[in-house]
Amino acid sequence: MTVPTSGGPTWGGSLQVSFSKSTQRKKDMLELVYSDVCGPMKIKTLGGCSYFVTFIDDHSCKVWAYAIRSKDQVCDVFKQFHVMVERECGKLMKCIRTDNGGEYIGSFDQYYKLNGIRHEQTVPNTPQYNGVSERMNRTIVEKIRCMLSQANLPKFFWGKAMCAAVQIINLSHTTIFEGEVPDEVWSRKDVSYKHLRTFGCKAFVYVPKDERSKLDNKSLPSVFLSYGDEKFGYKVYDPISKKTVRRRDVYLDSDDEDVLNNGIANNNGVQDNNDDITGHNNMNDDLANESGDDQLEVQVDGPEVQVHAPIVPTEMNSIHKNNTYVLVDKDPDDRKVLKNRWIFKLKTEEGILIRGTRRVVKMTSIRIVLGLVARFDFELEQLDVKTAFLHGDLEEDIYMKQPEGFEIRGKNILCASVKRVYMVSNKPHDNDFIILLLYVDNMLFVGKNFNNINNLKEKLSRNFEMKDLGMAKKILGMEIKRSLDQGKLWLSHERYILKVLQRFNMELSKPVSCPLSSHFEWSKDGCPKKQIDLDKMKNVLYASTVGSLMYAMICTRPDIAYSVVVVSKFLSNPGKEHWEEVKWILRYLKGTTEVGICYGDREALLEGFTNADMAGDLDSKRSTSGYLFNFVGGAISWQSKLQKCVALSTTEAEYIAITECDKEMLWLKKFFRDVGVKQDKFIILCDSQSSIHLRKNPYFHSKSKHIKIRSHWVRDVVEGK
Repeated sequence: MTVPTSGGPTWGGSLQVSFSKSTQRKKDMLELVYSDVCGPMKIKTLGGCSYFVTFIDDHSCKVWAYAIRSKDQVCDVFKQFHVMVERECGKLMKCIRTDNGGEYIGSFDQYYKLNGIRHEQTVPNTPQYNGVSERMNRTIVEKIRCMLSQANLPKFFWGKAMCAAVQIINLSHTTIFEGEVPDEVWSRKDVSYKHLRTFGCKAFVYVPKDERSKLDNKSLPSVFLSYGDEKFGYKVYDPISKKTVRRRDVYLDSDDEDVLNNGIANNNGVQDNNDDITGHNNMNDDLANESGDDQLEVQVDGPEVQVHAPIVPTEMNSIHKNNTYVLVDKDPDDRKVLKNRWIFKLKTEEGILIRGTRRVVKMTSIRIVLGLVARFDFELEQLDVKTAFLHGDLEEDIYMKQPEGFEIRGKNILCASVKRVYMVSNKPHDNDFIILLLYVDNMLFVGKNFNNINNLKEKLSRNFEMKDLGMAKKILGMEIKRSLDQGKLWLSHERYILKVLQRFNMELSKPVSCPLSSHFEWSKDGCPKKQIDLDKMKNVLYASTVGSLMYAMICTRPDIAYSVVVVSKFLSNPGKEHWEEVKWILRYLKGTTEVGICYGDREALLEGFTNADMAGDLDSKRSTSGYLFNFVGGAISWQSKLQKCVALSTTEAEYIAITECDKEMLWLKKFFRDVGVKQDKFIILCDSQSSIHLRKNPYFHSKSKHIKIRSHWVRDVVEGK
């Protein structure tokens, strides 16, 4: 279909529009405005609105939408819109194009003439001549339908969904003008997307002190509906009091999208002609609200909407299957009733969503076991225990409130009676062994004989519902690659690092060759002191970025350990220069994403290295201790940490570092003995001769008597071999 328009924009879909002029922007702001009325809707808003009217600026493609009760309100809406947009951009409106609807004539004609606005009306039965508005109305309606469906909201909330849809459109790139953003073109300012939240998500509204008693909750669960626009804040729906409230102090959980029950119907106590609340428009509260728009709360005779958290049915079925709890009629007199809440973390494998999970494990143990696998060519298998926390029985009963979203009426408290967790012992014959590494719900099996591992799997499966993951390829986000021919195993964090770079917009940054730059000065002098500098740093994701770097450092990247320690000192009040160093570390990771740890290319010898600087911290003048342990060619344990006291000499700083290294060596030695690895001697290498001699010297003298007694513990360790 070819439409002879004046070069206005279109928004996708099956309707194809060609232009007689180039897509290059020709008109100035407000030189041409498109308008059309959409409706009537079969379901009215809670304020009784059945229509909405749109206005589109041809220059910027920016859209304004207003919910109205009837078409005769269009003129009043346009008058308000006209004054508002001219004040905003400082330009006069020249032309408006509408269809031949009666709402745009009559009283409109006089207003057009008085304000010198040209009115272009399309020929009857030719909607294509006003295709921009017609297509925009269709786009908005489709977005409203999708948003209400995803949020499980009743249809009478379409006015609020319209507001959110229009805001999304104005913040989206348009293909007609080379990907420009309407709001940016209109305001001539960069737009922000930080305020955006999922429509219909769960919200918690802070209740001011003067509106609650001492025992009342400080926050109330609600449903996010729209933004406050020029009045600021957020508009939420309180399903208990059935009120729409505008508040500033609101916590929005965009991850918790499915917040309303599907069973809410329009005939559930809601009247279509309800006039207590108006629908929402994009720029101002509805003109239809005759009482004015200064109210913070308005009563809604709507249904009792229950807000709940989503849950993966796999999870709830397992709870019932394992008889995790029973319901009781009344509260126990002598027991405290615990609260609870759902916590979810999405787990993916190869980019595919699996389920929610949480777990913690000591990384050093994993790396040692993987080193043994590479050196001695052991089998490496992995199992997943489904809902591991449900297995076992406590000595005492635990009472808690019913899970949110799964309450059963008539029962107040659930009594959790969990069976005690136990393991099946398995001792293979012929001096064989199996190392079982357990971290919450995941198991690593390491052994010489594959059949023995399978036998142990079968015994465990009799007591637990388990999933056999086969050969281990990924552990806690760390990728495992193995070459049986070369007898090597690689442990890396490549995918995680790439995600971190993408999350903080550093995936296109220029790589650097070292993790810490020498031209940065690391002291509190770089912390912001002026309020304007503090405000700028509030928008910087400093702590989140450092936390992401710390996880990579703990798992597979000892090369950034010292750098992460340095930037971590300024978490409470980071400055611009500190943020630049954090980005420097990200740039270093950008060039070393494939770097990992390789095990298996050397003998099974545990050796450690230790070192320290002298007064490296510019603020506290404390030194930094560091150590690293290698096994079969790869690092298994490392640390970089500020010392707890100020060292008065290089010898003392190195001596303290040796002490920390020796403590880690003793733990590793015990672990090796437990898994059956024998080693004739354990080696720690240090480049400080004075510290080595001090460690052997049994006498105190004037230059070392100030050193703390706990540091001299290392002498006993050496003497006891």
